[in-house]
Amino acid sequence: MEFLGAVGNSFSFLYNMVTGALILWVLTVTATASAVRSLAEGRGALWGAMISTVGAVIILLLIQLIGVPEDTINVLNNFIIMTLGGLGSGLLAVALVTKPNAVEALKFKLALFNILDYAFVWLGLSSLSMIFLFLISKLSGRIVATDHALGSMLITFLFTFLSIVLLECRNKFAKWGESVGLGLFFLLLVLLVLYIGTLASVWSKAPGWILTLNSLVACSILSTSMYYRRRGVAPLLQP
Repeated sequence: MEFLGAVGNSFSFLYNMVTGALILWVLTVTATASAVRSLAEGRGALWGAMISTVGAVIILLLIQLIGVPEDTINVLNNFIIMTLGGLGSGLLAVALVTKPNAVEALKFKLALFNILDYAFVWLGLSSLSMIFLFLISKLSGRIVATDHALGSMLITFLFTFLSIVLLECRNKFAKWGESVGLGLFFLLLVLLVLYIGTLASVWSKAPGWILTLNSLVACSILSTSMYYRRRGVAPLLQP
């Protein structure tokens, strides 16, 4: 019994990490199924594909960041990609061959652009604040980020800024609005991977500053949105 207890303690850290990833996997599958069932008459398949894709990206990032052994990482990565990736691809294929009515298509486009508005504004302000943090720390002699990390954050901010400009001009692309929105959604995923990876490389050197700046950005966006909504004005980039 003591031997079994020692073995259990040795692998308890791995059990907790793998269990957490599997719990996120279950939540993602549940959310995907709920979206497909509740929005079956509209763009449920497309929402499901987006949810499963986001869930897969988040889980894969967490697996890389929590320090799971390499062999376990490979198994989990293959499992997540084959299940959530396959699910997302299948739902995307269904969405592409299914043509919703005009009302449902408009609802989907408005909801998608609403999500993109908030996500890109947050990412733009957050990446800009991180750039200033990196530069100020470098000038003060307490280097937080390498030149590579600074360059990655600059790339994130640049593409985020271009995406915000495109969102501002969305009415000029009304004919391709849904396609533009999906393209920006997948670009957002790529930028988030780059952003989170960059923060992970500098987290140990300035966790307090990173949390504080991101909290301030989130609070400012939330308070601004609530301010305009109380006055019946479209917040952020919404036309």
